[in-house]
Amino acid sequence: MLAGVATTAALVVVVAVAVSELGSSTSAESFHAALAPTTLSPGATGEATLTKTSSGWRIELDATGLPRLDAGRFYAAWLRDAA
Repeated sequence: MLAGVATTAALVVVVAVAVSELGSSTSAESFHAALAPTTLSPGATGEATLTKTSSGWRIELDATGLPRLDAGRFYAAWLRDAA
């Protein structure tokens, strides 16, 4: 279980860094980031798109190459701002 949490944490860090470094696309209301493999999960890749809507942010996260989690375990993603 600890390996799954560490992998998730590593991917979250990659997402946060990628979003902050890639910045916005042509629209100030949409961000796109590529997820890069880490040493904890070298086969994991993916992408994230964040789009501002009238009701809040729409977040699409597609990650592949992660080990299957069974027995009620799951991956989680977090978003946070500078505050």
